[in-house]
Amino acid sequence: MQCIGDSSIKTSRVHIGGGEREDNRLEFYDVENLRYPNFKDRCGKCALQNSYKMKKSSVCFLSMAVLLVLLRPLRSMECPEYMRRRYDYIIVGSGSAGTVLAARLSENPDHRVLLVEAGESDRERKETPYIDIPALYPLLVNSSVDWGYYSVPQRFSGYAFNNRQFPLPQGKVSGGTFSINRMIYQRGSRHIYDYWASSGATGWSFREILKYFRRSEDISVPELARSTYHEQCGPLRVSRLPPSPLLSLYLKGANSLGYRTINCNEGIDVGVCRIHTNIKFGERWNTLKGFIRPALGRRNLDMVTDAHVSKVLISNRRAQGIEFIHRGISFSVQTDKEVILTAGTYGSPAILIRSGIGPADQLQRLQVPPISLIPVGESLQDHPTVNIRVLLKAPTIKPHAIADQVKNNQYLFQRTGLLAELRGTEALLTLQSDPTSIIAYPDLQITFTSALGDHDPMIDFVRITPS
Repeated sequence: MQCIGDSSIKTSRVHIGGGEREDNRLEFYDVENLRYPNFKDRCGKCALQNSYKMKKSSVCFLSMAVLLVLLRPLRSMECPEYMRRRYDYIIVGSGSAGTVLAARLSENPDHRVLLVEAGESDRERKETPYIDIPALYPLLVNSSVDWGYYSVPQRFSGYAFNNRQFPLPQGKVSGGTFSINRMIYQRGSRHIYDYWASSGATGWSFREILKYFRRSEDISVPELARSTYHEQCGPLRVSRLPPSPLLSLYLKGANSLGYRTINCNEGIDVGVCRIHTNIKFGERWNTLKGFIRPALGRRNLDMVTDAHVSKVLISNRRAQGIEFIHRGISFSVQTDKEVILTAGTYGSPAILIRSGIGPADQLQRLQVPPISLIPVGESLQDHPTVNIRVLLKAPTIKPHAIADQVKNNQYLFQRTGLLAELRGTEALLTLQSDPTSIIAYPDLQITFTSALGDHDPMIDFVRITPS
């Protein structure tokens, strides 16, 4: 699960500012030198992307996977034993936000930057081919690179899931959830950013942050290359996949209902659009590859993986550093400037609470001495999905097509074919659930998926059969 569009803006604003302290509603400074999202205000309207576990195919990709790993260079991340004991900036979490922060801050050679990740390297795992090959991303959910979170049983929702528990995929690997998600690139609604700005978050309007979106982007869609909303030559590849035969039917159907065709990344308004993806040369392309890999040679940037942060070290309401566990051994590292938490929707609140920052009842229940009593994590709104399967008589993609040896070779040697494509989500229809509402922006998204596999732990709930 990932905040759509939010991470790029958050990182651009924070790091391009070079560590300046903005007193706005998007950040708390109850503890000096500690920077983290304002969970009370920021998460209230954030659109989140979920993906669900797909049953593993019986087809064995072992030989291809082994060859792919052998062909790719492996680079081990820095071990704690070789770290400095003091850094200017300590960044916790190597997902979309943390990787961009680390890369941008370390551009200044005078800044000593440490990037800490709880998961292991994405290059040193059996799941590495699944991370890289777009069509195999469903195999990552509930694997060892996923934290494996589930919601508590729901009373009024979750009927399509076993025990009414929603799966909550979160990446536990370098690159964070950006290493296991569906590779869909979608910015948030312009209305959300403008609301932040009108609420006191100076500089966060859609018009002001658009330049940071553009600066980070390398758009490979020819007709959008000269658009005022896109840019080329940035570190993050944004692409668009070839359409399936069903896409035009979906777009025409939406148009016939009065929904105009729009660009998914012009600020999200009511309409239908073709999705953009983070795929480059037939592989997943995330901020780890785009921002961090080119920067790992910098002498002032260290990254440690398999390092689970237990808490922020705080003294006299000032963040002094962090404590983390690496392979059963406890380490601590100090900061001269800031500790920045970018550990994700669930990770950052958990670290804050373990550090004494959070709701009073939770701190008391966990017997954590309170430092700052604030409603950490209490305004989370998830983005649940209901899959409606439509059985077609028309030709569609069948699972055995992906397992075809010819197509495997096509991907192995050319990085093309079905394995290189995110066959599934092709278009988005965004609309208002209540057109009479005072909310002037879309709050409902209908996703067109041209290929849908069997999902577990989902059970059949809504199925439409052609007459």
